[in-house]
Amino acid sequence: MIGPFLVARLTADSVVGPMVGTNVFDTTAPQDVLPPFIVFEEFDGERYEQMGSDANICDARLRLHIWHTNVPDRDTLVTGVRQSLQRYSGTLAGIEVDDLFIIAGGPSFFDATLRAYHVVRDFRVIYRESGPEES
Repeated sequence: MIGPFLVARLTADSVVGPMVGTNVFDTTAPQDVLPPFIVFEEFDGERYEQMGSDANICDARLRLHIWHTNVPDRDTLVTGVRQSLQRYSGTLAGIEVDDLFIIAGGPSFFDATLRAYHVVRDFRVIYRESGPEES
């Protein structure tokens, strides 16, 4: 799972981190958390084989839900997230990421109940899963 990498990368980013603090959550934000925050979902990815065995390479889709209370800060946060993730490669939080691509598009809307702007962005992430001996 890519979650530990994503939390570490975004909370340490010089633009994103100061805006959201530790408010980067897997699947749903806890009740009573106010924007700004980011919620992410990892969709089950394609696994590759190499010479008849699992190569531990996962090609997954990652969806981010980015929330903020005003348009200028929303735009700054969305841009910061994109710049932090786009074409990243390296190892962070014990997860080796080969490459990360933004998938164009994604809706943006205002949530009247939360009184916040919600932007959805998708990414394609290619990373190495831990082998069975490391789990």
